[in-house]
Amino acid sequence: MTLRDLTVLTRFSRAIGRTWPCQEGVGTCGTLFISTSGIRRREAEKAVAKTKMSEFLDLWDVKERKLLYIYLGVLSFFWGISIATALWTNDWSMWTFGTNILSGILFASLFAGFVFTRRFWGKGIVPARRIIINMVKIAVVFSIISVMIFSITVGFDFEDASDDPPSEPLSNVEVIVVLNLLFIGFFLAVLVSFLGYLVIGMGFVGAVVMFEVGLTPVLIRRIRGITTSEEREARFLEWFMLIPDNLDTGTLSLDRPVKEEAFPWSRFYHAISWQIMISLLIAVTLSLNPFIKDAIDPSQILSLLTNANIIVPLIILPTLLYLRLNVRIEGPVKEFKIYKGFQSRLIRTFFAAGTIILILRLAVKEVTSLDFLLSFAGYAAMSVSIIIFFTWIYYNFFENFAAFRVAERIPELVKGEEEGDEERDSLAEGEGADAPGKDSPET
Repeated sequence: MTLRDLTVLTRFSRAIGRTWPCQEGVGTCGTLFISTSGIRRREAEKAVAKTKMSEFLDLWDVKERKLLYIYLGVLSFFWGISIATALWTNDWSMWTFGTNILSGILFASLFAGFVFTRRFWGKGIVPARRIIINMVKIAVVFSIISVMIFSITVGFDFEDASDDPPSEPLSNVEVIVVLNLLFIGFFLAVLVSFLGYLVIGMGFVGAVVMFEVGLTPVLIRRIRGITTSEEREARFLEWFMLIPDNLDTGTLSLDRPVKEEAFPWSRFYHAISWQIMISLLIAVTLSLNPFIKDAIDPSQILSLLTNANIIVPLIILPTLLYLRLNVRIEGPVKEFKIYKGFQSRLIRTFFAAGTIILILRLAVKEVTSLDFLLSFAGYAAMSVSIIIFFTWIYYNFFENFAAFRVAERIPELVKGEEEGDEERDSLAEGEGADAPGKDSPET
């Protein structure tokens, strides 16, 4: 065995992590021990993984990470319990799976909502005091209407009923006491429901915004580098956002955000209008899907659709910031709006999916118009209310915060005059004024 052969065997032994005996008469007899190169390589890989994780977490500051940890921690805890319960009961039905996922999101939103409400409650465009007053007004009106309907219904029942023996009619004082108790009960139920939905909305929208402020700058930079990149990711982004081939994405820019003192009603109406359209398309996909209808009892589909309403704000709300910041790419004739690309792609995708499912369903089994309308009746009302409520929470409490956070993390792409340092830092830290400007309308 030559010295060269021994060198090759030594490198081979290091590579496979085994010992290799020496030959007598060549160098020093003995054993070539395991090299630490394999261990060092694994340690280096772990260090690289830790570095990538650290870089990913650095997308958010300390306060933002704490808010995300709270939400994701509660969500993981609930899902862990759900998985353990499914293993214990051996229940892996689609209904149980979908219900557990959506229930976990709602539970985490409720728990984290108290934290988000505490931080952002006084920072909205519409002040907190006005929100509470409007909630009380709505609860009073709803309670009065409910008591009137209840009184009329009970009165008709007494006229048609024949008691044996006949019961004595209530005195005027007793009637007043009963009506007052009913009013208080309805009032408290409506007010507590409003506050509960508000806390859940603050938690859910707040978590979406926290992810948004960290990931949006990264995505914008990736979009800007599409023209000079040949990676599959760049080609996918170009396809998904419908960016024309003749545009140079290196010209991407965005407007410098300006603090909004009045509620942006025009963008609010635009956002809820196409969210409702997406919601109806999702309803078509789920309610007429033959696979879902075979796996879930028809009476449970409406309940699943109602809980799945949170999917729509989860998909749409992160795209609204591109409209606020006017993220665009310069073109030879006109600018290409990134938000328009998002919107067109989502609508095309859901339209295509809904059409395919509808054709498939009609091919498998005939669906009557009555079944179709009944499936949408309750879903439409709940879907519209959730979309309106969550979108209002986003614009009132979080959009100013998100816009300034994203802009300060990609300053090289921002165009426009810079605001005063004091006002910018105030919004970035979520410490804006509690009261809106004089032109801010009521809810």
